[in-house]
Amino acid sequence: MNTNAAAYELQGVYRNTDQVEKNIMDYALLASLSNIALSFIPGVSTAALVTGSIGFTVALYASLCKLMEIHMSENTLRILASAAFSNLTANLTSALILSLVASFIPGLSNISGPVIAFAAVYLAGNMFVKLLSIYAREGQRVDEMSEEEIHKAMEEIRISKEEARNAIRIGTEQIKANRT
Repeated sequence: MNTNAAAYELQGVYRNTDQVEKNIMDYALLASLSNIALSFIPGVSTAALVTGSIGFTVALYASLCKLMEIHMSENTLRILASAAFSNLTANLTSALILSLVASFIPGLSNISGPVIAFAAVYLAGNMFVKLLSIYAREGQRVDEMSEEEIHKAMEEIRISKEEARNAIRIGTEQIKANRT
């Protein structure tokens, strides 16, 4: 299920769902652009990419919650971001390895790190929207659930290899479009 379809399902439960996709794209692009400066330092990009992407994901989740009037603590948002990145590791491991190798090749790291940062935040945003959508179908709001229930639910959300490839493709297009 894509983000727009999942956001559509949220319309009866949350506010401002029409702005969800744009919000996710904006934060993913911010994560990628922040990684560009680090991509010039050999070997640093991959470690900074993961750490920075989690930070941008927490900020994205907070922004989405504010947008849709969902009340969650910052701690819950950090738990969700951590669970999302645990799940994303399987789909982005090869991309992270490529980024690490590319970080030692001048010029190549300038695009690989930012693309992976974009894809990670974009996919984590999609996972959050999927989580909201699953519970909205059941007539539940995630802000009425315990931290443990939310964490367990996020761990069960899966991103397919196709979704990961698509996020990398979108990230590449967005970065190229915003570099000119």
